[in-house]
Amino acid sequence: MCSSDLLTTSQDRLREIEGLSSADVAKVRGHWGRDVERRRVWPLLERCGIAGDLAAKGWGKFGVTLPKIVNEQPFKLIQVPGVQMSMADAVARQVGIEVNGDERIEAAIVEAMERNAGNGHTLISAAALAAAVERLVESTEPKVREGVFREIERLVADDQLMLRMLGDELCVGVASHVRAEERIAARIMELNAACKPSPALCRSEEHTSELQSRLHLVCRLL
Repeated sequence: MCSSDLLTTSQDRLREIEGLSSADVAKVRGHWGRDVERRRVWPLLERCGIAGDLAAKGWGKFGVTLPKIVNEQPFKLIQVPGVQMSMADAVARQVGIEVNGDERIEAAIVEAMERNAGNGHTLISAAALAAAVERLVESTEPKVREGVFREIERLVADDQLMLRMLGDELCVGVASHVRAEERIAARIMELNAACKPSPALCRSEEHTSELQSRLHLVCRLL
């Protein structure tokens, strides 16, 4: 009997191993039980090009929810660094999920927004977002861009995204991020309005201005 068969169907026989205490057997059982779901999806991921370190990164990203992601929301796999949409498409086909549905576009939008936030930005122009999604899904067909704007509209209605105008440009942001930034900005404005410079600060500013004037005069004379 191989070790995997032993651990799967005959764990009680672990007690027959010399030097293995009851506590050790309990630990082995616990680790093996937690790992069952991962072992079930590992071969499927490998068939779709998500193997080795890439699969391990997937487990690191999603943890015990990885099997659920694989079977129900495979397009979210593009959130794993190194996983391309073509790989996620292959997983979707393996589990019987349509690869031309809105779920695919939504996953690409969410990933593009996360990358934008990771670069320190709260908002991204709708046009730039559409272009980023096209890169992620590896397609510039008109239906992709149409799907992007359709999904943006739905996600705004669901209060997951928010729209803002920056100049003449329509921009999109994750709703929670936009609200947090706007709260911070409003508070800064309140504090700034309530702040009155002290007489000492005013004198200091006047002194600094005088010194700058003298410095300019000296520079002209040199």
